Amino acid sequence: MILPNTQSPLQSIWSQKAWPKKMQSNASHKSRIVGMRRSDAEEDEFYETNPADFIILLDQMKRDGIELSHKIWEPSCGHGALSEELSIRGHNVLSSDLIPRGYGNTSDFLFQHTTLDGTKLPSKIQGDIITNPPYKGSIDIQFVERANELVEDGGWVIMLVKTQWFASLGRFLLFQRIGRPNYIYTHHARISIFKAGDRSLGSNNSLDYEWYLWKKGTPGRAERRSIAHPKWASKYPELDILNFVNN
Repeated sequence: MILPNTQSPLQSIWSQKAWPKKMQSNASHKSRIVGMRRSDAEEDEFYETNPADFIILLDQMKRDGIELSHKIWEPSCGHGALSEELSIRGHNVLSSDLIPRGYGNTSDFLFQHTTLDGTKLPSKIQGDIITNPPYKGSIDIQFVERANELVEDGGWVIMLVKTQWFASLGRFLLFQRIGRPNYIYTHHARISIFKAGDRSLGSNNSLDYEWYLWKKGTPGRAERRSIAHPKWASKYPELDILNFVNN
C-alpha cells in the first residue's frame, strides 16, 4: 500500500537542534495497523542489531564502492545501535521510533507527519533510510514501501531482514510495485540480535540475516553479495576469505 503524503517541505529537520537525542515520549500514543496496535506489536518486536555486525556491512559496502548520503533517517532506532555508528562515521542522522526507548524522537514512521512534540517530518528525503524494521502484520513490507516513497532518486533504502524474507507472495508483490533490490548482502556468519535490546539476556543468533539495498530510480536485479565475518579471516588465513568475497 502506497501511503499518500501531504507534508510541506521542511527546512531545518536535519539540524541537531531540531532533532535532539533525548526522546520526546508520550505513553498514550497508539496507532493501529492490520487490526492490531502497532505500538504493542513493536514493543514485543524490539530486536536490536549488534553494532559490530552493522560495521561489517558498512565496511563491505565501502570496499564495493557504495557510498551513503550524508543525511540518513533511522526510523526504528531502538537504543541507537545503528544511528550511533552512522554518526561516528560523520553522517547527519535523524533517529526516530514508535516506542519511547530513551533515544531519538517518538513518531510513527508509517502514518505521522510530525513527532509528538510537533516537529514536522520531511515529505521527501535528500538522503538514505536504513533500519532493522519490525515484522508483525506485514509492517516490514509497509516500512520498505514508505521508505521508497520518501527517498528521492539516488537515495538508498536499506533494510535488515531474515534470509527467507525473499520467499513470500507479499514481498513478490512488493518487488512488482517498487522494483527488486539492487543488492542483497548476505551474512555468512550468523549475527547477534538482542531481544528488547538487553545484552545481558544474550543474543539470538539462531537465524540468518541479509541486508536488502534499493537505490531509488535505478532498476535492480537482486544481485547477491557476501559479507564474511572478519574473525573467519583471522581464524582460517589459509582460506583467503576476504579476498574471495571481495573478488
